[in-house]
Amino acid sequence: MNKKVILDTGVWISYFGREKSVQRTKMARNLFKILSDSSFEILFSQRTENELNQKPSLERQTFLKKFNRATY
Repeated sequence: MNKKVILDTGVWISYFGREKSVQRTKMARNLFKILSDSSFEILFSQRTENELNQKPSLERQTFLKKFNRATY
């Protein structure tokens, strides 16, 4: 069985830090680790990609390339 999960934009943003919320960043990073360790394919939506591109970041773009965009 191929397990897939689409994460909300907020999780992706939190992964890189959000307004000095260390706890949110820590939780987002733990979630990515748990999902990866559990063999989930982590996906993002077109909307998430668009929102992240509103504030371009080389770090975010490089990280996002490790994952696939969900197809509907």
